[in-house]
Amino acid sequence: MAVKNKTYCYSFPYSEHLKVVHKKLTLEGFLANAGINGGFGENMFSKIYNSVMAEAENMEDLYERYYKPEYDNFREFIDAKFAVPNEALEALMNGLEENENYTLIRYDSLNYGVNDVDEFIYGEEYGEKFTKLFLLSL
Repeated sequence: MAVKNKTYCYSFPYSEHLKVVHKKLTLEGFLANAGINGGFGENMFSKIYNSVMAEAENMEDLYERYYKPEYDNFREFIDAKFAVPNEALEALMNGLEENENYTLIRYDSLNYGVNDVDEFIYGEEYGEKFTKLFLLSL
């Protein structure tokens, strides 16, 4: 059962984030999920998508490829590598457990040329809607 107002994201100081997203998320799927077809909206939402996904690292893939022998499980890996507070770690893991098609990414919002996207996609007004867009569940 989903809990309301979850963003499934942990933001580190500055610009680095851990975020739960759909494994099959593409720009086309993101735009379609948002109901956008052309024009200014497509331009703006493409920039938002790219600011998160352009250089994102899939943490589950990273764990499987390089770190699985070192850690008993994925949760332990995330805890040890990123020192995420327990409450935030629990929320991220719960987000992953909600759907087998969800995965965890790490991204730095300063790596792509759009400023202030974080305030927009994690703000009170739109945070929940953007979370659903990245989970392909809007």
